[in-house]
This record gives sequence, C-alpha cells and structure tokens, in this order.
Amino acid sequence: MNGSSEQIIEIHRDSIFPIWDPLGREYSEEEIGKFMHEIFHKGEVYGYFSNNKLVGVIGFEIHKDKDSAEIFFLLVNSSFEGQGLGRELIEYIGNKLKGKVHRIFLEVLIQNPAVNFYTR
Repeated sequence: MNGSSEQIIEIHRDSIFPIWDPLGREYSEEEIGKFMHEIFHKGEVYGYFSNNKLVGVIGFEIHKDKDSAEIFFLLVNSSFEGQGLGRELIEYIGNKLKGKVHRIFLEVLIQNPAVNFYTR
C-alpha cells in the first residue's frame, strides 16, 4: 500500500471507526483497503493536505447513466473538524461535476455526529 492509501486508512480510523464501533459493525483496515482499491479504479478521490499531511478526503463515482454521482465518503481528520474543510471538499466536487451530472448524493448514518452538516 502506498503512503496516500495509508493516510486514507488513518483518516478512516480517526473518523469512521468511532461511529461504527458502538454499532457493532465490523470495519477492518483490510476492508478499507479493498474499498479504497475499488474506488480508485471506478471513481475519483481527492485529498486536502495541511503541512504535507492528508487531513481530508472525498471519493465519488459518476454513475453509468451519467445523470448522477455518488459521494462514497467524505472524511476529515478530527483535529480539523469545524474549520470548513468538509464544505470545501463538497464545493470542489460540485464545481468539478457542474454540467456533467444533474444531482450528487450521499448516504449518511443517523449516528454520524456530523449528520447536521449534511442536512444543510
């Protein structure tokens, strides 16, 4: 696994595991690695770096019908939460996809502490 993949796994560990663990869901680093491999081959992934460290990442896929895109994940390192990074990543993807798709969607667990961010 390259350095970027390891940094993405670190962000998953920091932001997703605390949500999934109380739900009793199994979500291992190996599964994250497989998921990332799949996304890198069928979609696009963009990162936000601070001092050469990956602190935010967003991954999405344009559906085959070309009418919509799905954001598979939006992850922000917990020490950067509340600083507008998630909004910047979503705006970046929105601008990138403008004129290419009619809608962009993502699913969010109601247990996600950032659920209010997604309902704005």
